[in-house]
Amino acid sequence: MIIYNGSSSNVIRWISSARHEFLFARTFHAQVGAEWNHIIGNIPNYENGQAKEDRYDFTASVQKKYQRTFFCCRKSASTGGICFSAPFLPYLGTEYEILKSTNQNLKIRGSISKNYRVPTLNDRYWQNAGDKNLLPEASHAGELGVNYQFKTFEISSTFFSQKVDNWIQWVPDALETIVRKTFCRFLHKALKLSSVFVRK
Repeated sequence: MIIYNGSSSNVIRWISSARHEFLFARTFHAQVGAEWNHIIGNIPNYENGQAKEDRYDFTASVQKKYQRTFFCCRKSASTGGICFSAPFLPYLGTEYEILKSTNQNLKIRGSISKNYRVPTLNDRYWQNAGDKNLLPEASHAGELGVNYQFKTFEISSTFFSQKVDNWIQWVPDALETIVRKTFCRFLHKALKLSSVFVRK
């Protein structure tokens, strides 16, 4: 429970999930799962002071490891509440060791995916800012990275790219009041560089 300016807000959530893992053809590792979320938001700023939602998620994934390559192909689909039906959401990732020895290791990795995000209760029910007719965010993302390790020193570089349709963002307006805005299309690109040195 959160108390702010004399009013209290609380969110109640029930989560039930099930997952099954198994091997087939001796080398493939598979997972299937399902999850149910029941959410009740008792927020004074909501219309009528309350909003309810049920979300269902279904996932399936397959992984295979070769000699120097780790290959992961994941497929998932989900539905958010009774108002939305998610599309098929594939994910494909791979990792390959170019160099491996006693002192050093060099590997590259990459992934591509299709993603989907249902508007939150705040996005839809917040007074004077929420919109019940908001469309879910849909995006395509890609990642490409390289890791190099020499003894106790490790450096990695990763490039990210994501294109989002119906992007939902809360931003302050000219009066410093937080308002919700929706962008038809948003493109985000970033480069991350990190290093780690471990002294023994």
